[in-house]
Amino acid sequence: MNDYQVEIKSNIDAAEMAALGDDWCSLQSRAKHRFFISWHWMHTWLLTISPHVSIITIRHQGTVVGLCLLCFKDSARHKVMSVKQCFLHETGDPNSDQQWIEYNDFLVDDNHAEYVYPLMVKTLTEAFQWDELLYGVASAEKVRQLADISGLHLVIRWESESHGIDLAKLRNEQPDYLSSLSKNKRSQIRRSIKHYEKQGSIEIHHANTVQEAKTTFAEISPLHRERWGVGYQESGFANPIFCQFHQSLIERNWSSGYIDLIKISCNKRAIAYFYNFIYQNRVYFYLSALQSESDNKLKPGLVGHALCIQQYLDAGIDYYDFMGGGESYKDSLAQRTGKFYRATLQKPIFKLNLEQTLRSAKNTAQTSMKHLASSLQKTKGN
Repeated sequence: MNDYQVEIKSNIDAAEMAALGDDWCSLQSRAKHRFFISWHWMHTWLLTISPHVSIITIRHQGTVVGLCLLCFKDSARHKVMSVKQCFLHETGDPNSDQQWIEYNDFLVDDNHAEYVYPLMVKTLTEAFQWDELLYGVASAEKVRQLADISGLHLVIRWESESHGIDLAKLRNEQPDYLSSLSKNKRSQIRRSIKHYEKQGSIEIHHANTVQEAKTTFAEISPLHRERWGVGYQESGFANPIFCQFHQSLIERNWSSGYIDLIKISCNKRAIAYFYNFIYQNRVYFYLSALQSESDNKLKPGLVGHALCIQQYLDAGIDYYDFMGGGESYKDSLAQRTGKFYRATLQKPIFKLNLEQTLRSAKNTAQTSMKHLASSLQKTKGN
């Protein structure tokens, strides 16, 4: 462990940002990671959100083998309790975090993970003053690994099934995606396609230029807001920071081929939009916007996913990742691959222990009241 050196920086300037970019890009070529931990996402976050970050850098014989970005926030809870919070690759401000990072993790060299991961956790917990770390959205395995190494109290704040399709495996078994689905779901999608085709031909159009991609992104907004609402905790398109982030992400990464914006039309009428990332031969389904249909036989979401997945299958993509979100349609279109957590790791501090005790007592009381109400209802029924 003496061969590893830890460096901590805050308030980086433009020159340090460039150096961080060089280190991050070099390290990510030696680290297992997802698109959200790549420099493509991180650099956009740093430029558009301008967070006040602290950077942990771990080197081995001069080579960077570990990196992460931290933000800190003082939070007031229950009007009387002040809690110092630490965030990994997030700010702690809902407006600034609505782009919703997934597969969150430290960036660690694969060949040094056995030593660097524990050292990163040790540095994070000992070199900074905070009461709780808010971590996610990340795989359940990563969250539990961090909890086990740190020894801190783990509280799961949000959880969801993760779903995906192993296209490489499917390609070897059968080249037709619909044939891999259940008879009922296959029939449902094919019937919906036939009903659409009575109106006219179905067209799938991928944006071909950055300007076309930005136009498609703008067209998603009214449909998405109609579906999810206009508050910052609902549709991100109601949040200027969310829109600015993605406009910048599209502009900065278009030429690299990491952005895929898709419009699906029937008889020249847009019925569905999809905004995906393509990275390391893996597609990440990020969001969609669907046209409301009065005819329940018309299912733009199912049809759109099925058509896009088949295209990716034909193009040689290895994996279609639905990521987090427990929507029921994902069970019918893909396989469950695990769980995603958003979690809090808390230091053994009296006020946090007391809060957990009181919350547990409240939950127990609510459960007891529900059981009592249910028993009374059954008694009245008899």
